[in-house]
Amino acid sequence: MELSGHKQPGKRQVVRLRVNPSQELQDGTYWARIKTTSTPESPPVEVGSDDNVTARVGINIEQVTGLFYKKGDVTTGIEVDEIQNTIIEENGQKRLVILADYQRTGNSPFLGSITTTLQEQGGETIEERFRSTSLYFDGTQREEFDITDLESGQYTVSINFRSQRSDISSDDLIQMEPVTATTTVIIP
Repeated sequence: MELSGHKQPGKRQVVRLRVNPSQELQDGTYWARIKTTSTPESPPVEVGSDDNVTARVGINIEQVTGLFYKKGDVTTGIEVDEIQNTIIEENGQKRLVILADYQRTGNSPFLGSITTTLQEQGGETIEERFRSTSLYFDGTQREEFDITDLESGQYTVSINFRSQRSDISSDDLIQMEPVTATTTVIIP
């Protein structure tokens, strides 16, 4: 569906979108993205230094909005299949790349956060990475750590998926039990 129209500059425009789902829909969360584009009222700025060189600068604003419809019993979950790690050495730096293959379970997308932690063998945290995310399909989560200054030895990487985000109320998130997967990494 595409809605378009032109209004006079400086005027407001209300666009209403109504969804009438079929009663035959299976339980689950249905989602879509609405992309809104606007162009400011003022015309592009023209810049010229002489007759041979000119430039035009224009700005378009795009906003993508998520639309979710929940029907019936909604569930979500994550299963971690495998965690792989690779050490990359370039230009005197060493990076640890972590790839966690996961499957999304349930009948709804996972909206939550992923925390990836690198720990010493004794359990002390060296570094932790946090990101809010939305997972609609099975995939691979990638994280990178700079390990240039770490001593050789055995380390632990843990990846935690949790249905919690700071930008979405927990009442609006489909909850699941947190999932944590770990792997051992040997740094030469």
